[in-house]
Amino acid sequence: MRDEHADATEPDKRAILEALRRLYARQGDGPKLGDVLDRLADAARSPSEATTFLTERARMLAATGSERAAIAALEQAREKAPED
Repeated sequence: MRDEHADATEPDKRAILEALRRLYARQGDGPKLGDVLDRLADAARSPSEATTFLTERARMLAATGSERAAIAALEQAREKAPED
C-alpha cells in the first residue's frame, strides 16, 4: 500500500498539516484536530514549537472534557522542552 504523502517534501507536508489544522479547528472536529496537532508536534522544528502544538492540543482536550488526555498532552510537552 502506497503512502499518500510519500512524494511530498517536508515543507509540503507541513503546509498540508497547517491547512488541516485550520480546517478542523473551524469545523470543530476535535479528534481530527488533535491528530493533526500531534503530527505537527512530531514534525516541529524545535522543542519550543512542539510544545506549542501539544499545549494547543491540551487546551482543546480540556475544553471538551477530556482532562486525562489533556494532562497527558501537557506531560508530553514538558518532555519535549523540560527547560521551558
